Amino acid sequence: MSPPGDAASRQATAGFWAVGGATLAFSLVGIVAGLLSLEAGPMAGGRALFAVAAILVFRLFQGKPLLPAVPAGRRLWLALSCAGLCGNWFFFFLSIRLSTVSVAVLALFTYPLLTALLEPFVLRVRLNRIVLAASALVPLGVFLLLPGWDPGDRLFQGVAAGVASGLSLAFANLANKALIPTTGYGPLLVYPFLAAALVFGPLLLLSAGEIEPKDWIGLGLLGAVFTTSAQLLMLGGFKRLAASTTALLLSMQPVWTVALAVLILNERPGAQVLFGGLLILGAVLVVVRSNQRKPT
Repeated sequence: MSPPGDAASRQATAGFWAVGGATLAFSLVGIVAGLLSLEAGPMAGGRALFAVAAILVFRLFQGKPLLPAVPAGRRLWLALSCAGLCGNWFFFFLSIRLSTVSVAVLALFTYPLLTALLEPFVLRVRLNRIVLAASALVPLGVFLLLPGWDPGDRLFQGVAAGVASGLSLAFANLANKALIPTTGYGPLLVYPFLAAALVFGPLLLLSAGEIEPKDWIGLGLLGAVFTTSAQLLMLGGFKRLAASTTALLLSMQPVWTVALAVLILNERPGAQVLFGGLLILGAVLVVVRSNQRKPT
């Protein structure tokens, strides 16, 4: 029989690899999206349809109900979670179409700060002063991502769409935080994906005749492989690691994504964009460290 310390160490190692795998899978979502020739709506529809199919098959093999029950008093939170995920996916893909994968993911990662700033108003918790101070870095970081203040510029529009994606994800995260204590993770693995499939699936079907085989393969990778595996691996990591450690590992996603975009997509983000991204990531790490010090 292994000592308790060895078992705990194995659990932590398994959790580390699970969250690391989830971070890589999330990063590859942006890379695959950058390789596709589809518009944001059909791309979100394909991702959602393939993800729903994969999640339902997974739950079927687990012997779990395909549509988990949600208490009536929690359904408004679930609706907010669904709306947030739909906005997150659409605006993220729109940001990629308008700018680059690197810019899109750096703008998206305003979401941890937006989540922390919105939390006192949505969940009635006290605002952390450290978070408030760190939030001052984010506008400067976003400013450095911008080529100028021309709303007609595609890069400007791409940054705006990326921040909109981050804001949508912030609302989804807050709704999920309100839901998980009473519903668990089950509904969050099904209903938001199902909502995205219902909203964006018709856009995919309308353009299905124009989609090339390579794009269908890419959509399958986006939804059935990377999105589904990222969610399941992240869930496995949450069960084995402290929430603060998980958040710290997930905050490395922009680093992975920008590096992969340089290697695979031949993107060359300028020094100003990289510095803006560093400011945003620095603010995110401050928030993660601040949450780590909160009493439990």
